[in-house]
Amino acid sequence: MAKRRSNDEGKALVEQFQASGLSRTQFAAREGISPQTLQRWIQKVQGGETQSVETRFVEVVESQSSGVVIRVGEVEVRINGLPSPDYLARVVQGLGA
Repeated sequence: MAKRRSNDEGKALVEQFQASGLSRTQFAAREGISPQTLQRWIQKVQGGETQSVETRFVEVVESQSSGVVIRVGEVEVRINGLPSPDYLARVVQGLGA
């Protein structure tokens, strides 16, 4: 049977997730919970509100140096190697796209 958490435990779990830098899936796996459980706690802690995120497309181009180039407006970021989709999403989010 799944462990029931108090509101304080749920809030602490969300704070740990936010400080972890991990994706929801990665954090949930590390904590032994489902991503849906983590999402429910995030919503509960935020007062039932989810953050609204505007979806935009950004150009991601495979470079000849086996990496990627992300262009957002006038900003161009080059990343060597093949980063994970979660990492790319954090980079794009950090660029304000």
